[in-house]
Amino acid sequence: LVFPNEIQDGLPSLDHIYGADTDFLQLLLRDQSVRTENPHEASLFYVPLLAMHRTSNIGDPSEHVMRVLDHVRAVWPHWNSSGGRDHVLFLTGDQGACALGARGHTGPQLAAPLKVVLWGQTRAWGSNSSACFHPLRDVVVPPPGDKDDPQARSLVGAARQLYGRWSRGEGAGSRPYTLFFLGGIRPEDPAYSSGARQALARLVGSGGLQGVAFNKEGAWYDQSRFCFVPHGAGWGNRIVLAMMHLCVPVIVQDHVHQPFEDVLPYHEFSIRVQVEEVPHLLDLLRGVSDEQLRRLREGMARHYTSFYWDVASG
Repeated sequence: LVFPNEIQDGLPSLDHIYGADTDFLQLLLRDQSVRTENPHEASLFYVPLLAMHRTSNIGDPSEHVMRVLDHVRAVWPHWNSSGGRDHVLFLTGDQGACALGARGHTGPQLAAPLKVVLWGQTRAWGSNSSACFHPLRDVVVPPPGDKDDPQARSLVGAARQLYGRWSRGEGAGSRPYTLFFLGGIRPEDPAYSSGARQALARLVGSGGLQGVAFNKEGAWYDQSRFCFVPHGAGWGNRIVLAMMHLCVPVIVQDHVHQPFEDVLPYHEFSIRVQVEEVPHLLDLLRGVSDEQLRRLREGMARHYTSFYWDVASG
């Protein structure tokens, strides 16, 4: 039995950033235009795992997932009709479906379903011995903000105001920094972020670089033209924060599928850089013309609402 902990019970609460599956389930149950209670009318079958409540953001959900799927197969006939290929699982842990099989649990029962994840690794590297995201089958979504957190609500409200001013021709405000990054480096762990953070740290050096806000105290998103967006040991929320602040995302995540990348034109609102190109990153960014930057910001204005969970925004 798995169920969300209620804060008023005095139990440890789940960080809402890992609650995309709960948000999705609540939205699905209310949406009669896509949900049917007649299984013979369904194209897909959603299995509410709530795996984070049984493991953790870095735990192995395999045993829990297998128990749930065993129950689904035993009680309903639909899994056996398709081999599970039309069943949908939502995994919000740091490494998404890569965590499946971490303890030797493998096989078609775990491989067959469609996965909705926040981590889209498409090639084996580091501790993950195989690709665990399949772009033609699976979906990457952005992490949700906490709708009950005043700070998260104010971020969305501030983003709407910022993009409103931009659409009225009032500009993006003063942006004295070319590039911003704040986060851990882990120089002793070259697999962390596939080396992207360490490469940026080497580029900046101990004395810093003019025009780069590197691990400065506070958030400098709204004072920077470009924001460095690596991954860590799994997914992160930097692309969401960059989009909310009109800071062009510089995505340095080799072989990692981004949220809704199969439908969003990322080339219109972001810059993709390979890890091996990071030593030349500042030259690349300083070579972006004002007209190119304007077009990237126009793309961000068209698509920033795709990066937060809000029914009114679609």
